[in-house]
Amino acid sequence: MVRDAIVVQENGKLMAEVVRTEACQTCRACAFGKKERVLVPVDAARYAPGDRVEIELKGGSVAKASLAAYGVPVVLMVFGLLMGGALSLPEWGQAASGILGCGLGFVGVGLYDRKIAKTGKYAPVIRPAGESGAQRCGK
Repeated sequence: MVRDAIVVQENGKLMAEVVRTEACQTCRACAFGKKERVLVPVDAARYAPGDRVEIELKGGSVAKASLAAYGVPVVLMVFGLLMGGALSLPEWGQAASGILGCGLGFVGVGLYDRKIAKTGKYAPVIRPAGESGAQRCGK
């Protein structure tokens, strides 16, 4: 997915500003569909306010992140429910074990997110406008 953006100064930092298009309002596949604008930090040494840039986020990384963010907590919730049943807990105990499993899933995803954020593996690629031949989102 490639989006066009313009470099702006926001709170003393250079950011690429992506404004939501009408196509984004119905898609809701990413943060662009939920907010009026999204700001992504850019390298101040390479860009200046007013520069046009392209922001690309690999499609596979969005799918993997969504699967991890939603799938892990759900799987652990079901596991917690099954464990509560296997231990012959009352219904409230089974529900509590399911909620505990889901909570552990969210904690695990949060910890993994912090670890991955340091590597930059899933960070968006920012380059001057026109350098990519990729299909644009929202057009």
